[in-house]
Parts: sequence; structure tokens; C-alpha cells
Amino acid sequence: MTARSKKQRQRNLSIKREKQKVKDLAKLRKLVGLPEAMDEDHVQVVDAEKLAKKQQKREEAIIEEEFIAEKTKQIIGKKVKVVNENTKKEHVYDTRTMKDQYGMYPVWYRANKIKRKINKRKVGHSSNFWTANFVPS
Repeated sequence: MTARSKKQRQRNLSIKREKQKVKDLAKLRKLVGLPEAMDEDHVQVVDAEKLAKKQQKREEAIIEEEFIAEKTKQIIGKKVKVVNENTKKEHVYDTRTMKDQYGMYPVWYRANKIKRKINKRKVGHSSNFWTANFVPS
């Protein structure tokens, strides 16, 4: 232990805490996205019209999401025609398998997703392991 007394150490720690509090508040404000110059005295006032507009936008977004979900339910298992802008070729995609008439996936479709699907299919087919050809003795 050092020569300082317990009271002196506590005083020093309290001073250090006060200094650190300012830095921590600045970090938190930056993390949350509040302006740095904002103090506890400043209060942000929002009009009722702005709140109503925000609420209306939220409701419209929810309605749009529901509409899209209904449309995708209708599309599943159907053929969708897409024209490639560069080659001007028409591709007919199956919405269930995501493959076109040539057996190719769309450009935006992730290869890892395809691998996972194929592996899931392989695991499902491995249930015929115990057959007449292989019987454990």
C-alpha cells in the first residue's frame, strides 16, 4: 500500500470520476447520435404536425409491407419473366426454385444460400442408409 491515506485516495478517485463522467457522456451522446453541444438544459420541441406525419409514414410503411407480403404469397410457385437490360434476353424464373429456364440462379442470389439448400436436400435423402445392400452384422 502506498503512503497516501484512505481519505486522500477517495478524494482523488472522486475527482477522477467527475472528469471521466464528462468523457463518458460525450461517448454516449456520440453513440446515440445526439449533438455534442446539447446540454441538460436544452430540450427539443417537436410539433404535433411532425409527429402526425411520422406516424402516417409508419402506417404507410406497414401497409406497404403487408401488401408486398400478400403479393409474394400469390407469386410463390409461379413463373416470372425478367428481361436482362444488358443482353436483352428474357429469363423465365421459377419463384419456388429461383432458377431460370437455363438452370441458372439470378445474379443477386447468394451462392452460400444455394449450397445450404443443396446440403439440406442431401441430408434429407440420406435416410435410406440402411438398405438391403448394407446391413450391419
